[in-house]
Amino acid sequence: MGMSGPATADLDRLRAVVARRTGLLLDEHFQAAVDELLGRAGLATADDLARVLSGPGGRLAWAALIPRLTVSETHFWRDAAQFEALEEHVLPDLVRSAACRRRLRVWSAGCATGEEPYSVAMMLLRRPALAGWELDVVGSDVDREALAGARAGLYGPWSFREVPPGIRERFFTAGSGERLQVIEPVRRIVRFAEANLAERGMPGEWDLVLCRNVLIHMDPAAAAAVADRLAAALRPGAWLALGHADSSAAAFPGLEAGGPQLYRRTPGAAA
Repeated sequence: MGMSGPATADLDRLRAVVARRTGLLLDEHFQAAVDELLGRAGLATADDLARVLSGPGGRLAWAALIPRLTVSETHFWRDAAQFEALEEHVLPDLVRSAACRRRLRVWSAGCATGEEPYSVAMMLLRRPALAGWELDVVGSDVDREALAGARAGLYGPWSFREVPPGIRERFFTAGSGERLQVIEPVRRIVRFAEANLAERGMPGEWDLVLCRNVLIHMDPAAAAAVADRLAAALRPGAWLALGHADSSAAAFPGLEAGGPQLYRRTPGAAA
């Protein structure tokens, strides 16, 4: 349904509510997403939807709206060059710096359907030096539907288009149809959490944070606030991985560049 006049004003008010909550840049697809949800929910106007989102049943309405606004495109080992740098440069550095505590914590922020945190877990399990270590990989996203798929751990051929040789054979087993299932030892060290980056980060200090191709979809003010949270989440000596289209190192003045969109918090740096 097209909107004009008062309906346009309703849509603009709703857009402001959604942008304030999510930090997302809402493009021309926003109206189509709203129209679809109005039809499914039996609501008449954008103002009706705004009231539902702000009411006691708002959590369910947000869960239905978010997947229509976010980009869930991802796959295993996405950006192979950066994963190579993670495996050959970042991981050895973390093994040295965390040798005394023998624990690594990794946060994949904006993980969508989970291929990124599972890829990191596989990368860790391929490292003999990490045998016997406590490995904790957390994937977070604002999209509940995407997280449900991530927890299931079942993936079709499109998710494997960039994996290195041997990954499929070592870390997956037959699933259903063409889909493959992530094996239990990988799933054991990966957990998923619903989290809105525009509102908060993940508690605790992290050795590696990945937030790739997320900031580009946020308005500048929200992206700057998220950048601050990401930097504050890093323990001294920890690493941050961004996507090629995300913010540059200028957004993280306390970090030093260390590879393709890789930044390190120096050991003596303050949060």
